[in-house]
Amino acid sequence: MKKTILSLMLMAGITTAALAQEGSVLVYGNAGLSSNKIADDSKSSSYSILPGIGYQFSENWTAGLSFGVYGSRSEFGTTVNKNNGFSVGPFVRYTHKISDLFSLFGQADVNYNSSKSTSFGDPSTTVNGFNVGIIPAVQMNVKNGFALNFGFGGIEYGSSKVDAPGVHSFNSFNLTFGQQVNFGISKNFGGKK
Repeated sequence: MKKTILSLMLMAGITTAALAQEGSVLVYGNAGLSSNKIADDSKSSSYSILPGIGYQFSENWTAGLSFGVYGSRSEFGTTVNKNNGFSVGPFVRYTHKISDLFSLFGQADVNYNSSKSTSFGDPSTTVNGFNVGIIPAVQMNVKNGFALNFGFGGIEYGSSKVDAPGVHSFNSFNLTFGQQVNFGISKNFGGKK
């Protein structure tokens, strides 16, 4: 089932990009890193790398695939918890140019997610699911197709299930406007002259 969902998402993203006849290729990404230490025996760290690639088939519309790799590690005394995972899925972005310097865009993502958690002495746990999100952002065009992207939250729905018999799925809904700030970089290659 997981392979079927992943294959369908990949085909949807590639098919959407292949239908485009003119334009440019958009490459973008966000990355995160954090580290915390509480007292002498408690510490945690996490990372995330979230790139994407798409085809801009008109002045306003871009479609493609987004990817993600993330992980975390927590130590509390002698207990060590680890979590690693990935996500992949198609995205569609609508961009509205305000001036030569600024644009607004909204991006809709549908991602398949899979993560594996391990706790000291316990067997590992695998969680699979999907999420759908809409993210509004501001894009500041720098030079030669490079841009800085600033997001201020979004709307997201997700559903996940622990890979074990008899476990029910759990769903989440998040509305994070004004509660978080994201920063990313993008570059457009090629396109009509």
